[in-house]
Amino acid sequence: MSKIKYKKLEKVNVSLVNSDAINKPSFIGNKLQAQFKSSVISQDIVVFNKGITFSSVNWAKNQLFGSINTQEPSNKDLSFYRHKKITLPRDKFALLKDKLNWSVTRNDSNADYHIISKNLLQSTVECSWTDTFIYGKEYIKCIKELEALGIITEDTLIELEYQYKGEPYAYVINSYWYNNYGHNTPQKKTADAVMSQFNKVVSRYAECKTFIVNDDINQETETFYKESSCNLKEEKAFIEFLNPTKSYVLDEYIVNMCNADSPVLKFDDFDMIKNLLKSNDKDDAAMAVNVLANCNIEKSLDIVSYFFVFYHGWMRESSIWNSVNVKSMRKALSDLDHVAGYNHTNSYAYDALVKFLIKNNSLTEFIFKKIAARITNKYTKIFFNKAGVFKIPEIELKDNWKESIISYPLNFDNVPEIDVHVKENDLPF
Repeated sequence: MSKIKYKKLEKVNVSLVNSDAINKPSFIGNKLQAQFKSSVISQDIVVFNKGITFSSVNWAKNQLFGSINTQEPSNKDLSFYRHKKITLPRDKFALLKDKLNWSVTRNDSNADYHIISKNLLQSTVECSWTDTFIYGKEYIKCIKELEALGIITEDTLIELEYQYKGEPYAYVINSYWYNNYGHNTPQKKTADAVMSQFNKVVSRYAECKTFIVNDDINQETETFYKESSCNLKEEKAFIEFLNPTKSYVLDEYIVNMCNADSPVLKFDDFDMIKNLLKSNDKDDAAMAVNVLANCNIEKSLDIVSYFFVFYHGWMRESSIWNSVNVKSMRKALSDLDHVAGYNHTNSYAYDALVKFLIKNNSLTEFIFKKIAARITNKYTKIFFNKAGVFKIPEIELKDNWKESIISYPLNFDNVPEIDVHVKENDLPF
């Protein structure tokens, strides 16, 4: 994959001054006479020399940082650098310190591996909804064309040129003002005709998809693509991940290693956890949350996520909701935050939970029947009564989703241990 280059811009708003009668725009001989003001918005916009089209909320993770190849190390005596926004409690990582002699270092250049997360990759940038900016020198070309059309006065041209702050900026020209010319008056017709031409020129430059930029270092021109623009959020991580040179490992892999010896929740545990959560005793609720947070979450994801969505209120009220391990569990389930604890009055939350479990290969027949029973109990009791004549049919998944159900009983007794490799120089002879 060829190197991705980018340009960083700050956004500048250029607006007509119309706050009082003295500065209000006017029209002299079918030309706009106006003053402008500009303000730099504290926001970095980046554009790339690659066409990286916005497609979904995960576009940065899936496209922009597609060159990052994460690994799954298991050798002994490795050092790790922890990045921000990872789901990995330090006390859990301590288990691997004892087992594999792994260590955490603050020296990012000497670490064997950098621990990152999908959340971190995605958070470095976000989609830019500013689709009307004019890039750098294109701003000068735009106002020169306005001058050539003969629709702005010399004073207005000077005003617009004065707002230019250089090439590394994205300019947004706002020409709106409230005019109180009477309907169908000559003044209104003149204003509408002039400003229509003005806005067409500005829009054409704003809609330009590519920018030819001179590279001051190499004295070469480079084409950048405005449809690839985004807002820069985490610059240090962005620069590092854009063209990676280090070895990376996902936090979820490390967490799974930490959880390898943690207990896997059995179906028999379900009622016990439910009863503890619904107990009026806060200590019982804390015990249930502790069980959920300290199990092997990957292999117990069906049960853990079910309680996280439908028993979120009880879990939040427990005394350990903000403990380290519970925070780690909450991060692992963050994709369900939008449906956890809400009044589930339609199928949205149920759909989201099932799709989440299918995505993680964790939709067991056991938990699907729990979800189906919950839907039946919640909605049919509104209309039907137990003494009635109707029999409620079972809720089933549509055919294209059925194959994703994992039938039980599941046997976790024969789960293979993670291979532990030893470096050659660690051999005992």
